[in-house]
Amino acid sequence: MEDTKLKLEVRYFYDKLASESTGQTCCASCTSEVRAIDLLSIGYTPREIWAVPAEARLSLGCCNVPALADLKPGERVLDVGCGAGLDVFLSARKVGREGLVIGVDVSPSLLGRAKVAKLKSAQNNVEFFLSDAEKMPYRDEVFDVVISNCVVNLIPRKLEVFREISRVIKKGGRLCISDIVAVGELAEEIRKNTKFWAACVSGAVDESKYLEFIESVGFTDIKVLSRKVFKYGPADVRRFVEYFKGDVEGLKTALSLDGKIGSLTLLAYKR
Repeated sequence: MEDTKLKLEVRYFYDKLASESTGQTCCASCTSEVRAIDLLSIGYTPREIWAVPAEARLSLGCCNVPALADLKPGERVLDVGCGAGLDVFLSARKVGREGLVIGVDVSPSLLGRAKVAKLKSAQNNVEFFLSDAEKMPYRDEVFDVVISNCVVNLIPRKLEVFREISRVIKKGGRLCISDIVAVGELAEEIRKNTKFWAACVSGAVDESKYLEFIESVGFTDIKVLSRKVFKYGPADVRRFVEYFKGDVEGLKTALSLDGKIGSLTLLAYKR
């Protein structure tokens, strides 16, 4: 599938998700569907959840990345694939008034939610912009920290994304990222399935390849903070049956992914 067509399909999927969500739950692609889950279940605290406007209470991520990024007052932070802005607002509270957090995303609808949330919040140290991750409108070495939460797996040219992230981070700065990874290589029919791309599956690469990308663009001292392999239970199977109504092949493909998809969270420093 052409990269441009794939990106448009993914953008359409998340624009639709943004317009349909109530803002009271988050959607995490932890298997081969997008499903509503409680923000608490991926590490956000009640105080954090209620500290941001309702429009931003939508997470498409794997975990609470701002809590793991060791953010300090005065730092400049970039959130690549910020969605509705949850991690941006939480990061802004950590860097304080002297700091700045910028969120970029390709979904106009998700950014629309983020901008409404900004108007309702008292935080003046946040900004949101529409931008591809492979080519961002920032000078070299302007950010102390880059964070990203379950986004790079959605992008075909992952090495270009990591090169761009490395470009905008200052020397000695750090990357805190959580993402979906594959356990081994995925079958070609899964790679070509648009629905599974949008659900954070088809674009996942093996952990070893993912770490290789990060090392190749100048990051060192890579510390894996957590890793998880997703195993299906009866509730997952019931959701798949409902989600793939009438699509026998889709259901078979989803069930075949048991134990083949997981998440990886890490911290790395730019040399």
